[in-house]
Amino acid sequence: MLTTISESGAAVIYLPASPEVVNRLAALLAESGLAGSVTLLGSDSWTGDSLDRAAVEGSYFSTHFELDDPRPIVRTWTEAYQAAYAIEADTLAALGYDAALMLVEAMEQAGTLDPGPVADRLEKIVFNGVTGPIRFDKAHNPLKPVPLVRLNRGDTEFVTSMELDPVSLGCPATQ
Repeated sequence: MLTTISESGAAVIYLPASPEVVNRLAALLAESGLAGSVTLLGSDSWTGDSLDRAAVEGSYFSTHFELDDPRPIVRTWTEAYQAAYAIEADTLAALGYDAALMLVEAMEQAGTLDPGPVADRLEKIVFNGVTGPIRFDKAHNPLKPVPLVRLNRGDTEFVTSMELDPVSLGCPATQ
């Protein structure tokens, strides 16, 4: 695999794998001398504590939520969360918060707790949450921005947030 990577001249390797697989590949890239010439891109699976952050220094990965996102809604919410619970917010806290408030908003818009009308409101809702604006496609998949972070000195640093259009990417479940 390393020979193929080296001969291809690849500058980027997309590796949406577990931290154990990422650590192993990063070690092999370092041993082969390819580590400085190839940038690794990963997914939210890289957020675990078992990722060897030093081995993947300078790599990028997507996630659902990043504490360093500079949007005011994120700053306000993370400060309030820290004050209320005496711990830093994490991805699951942000996603759960958005999901609960989105459901409450849909129930308020529907004017009932009946699941049918609430589901109808959720289909049409555009909710401005901590994790970004959330809406649903025709197949009820959530569409929202995806933060991209860079590993820098063992920490993640917010780079940008992007929203991908699944239809333009050819994802059949959204069409």
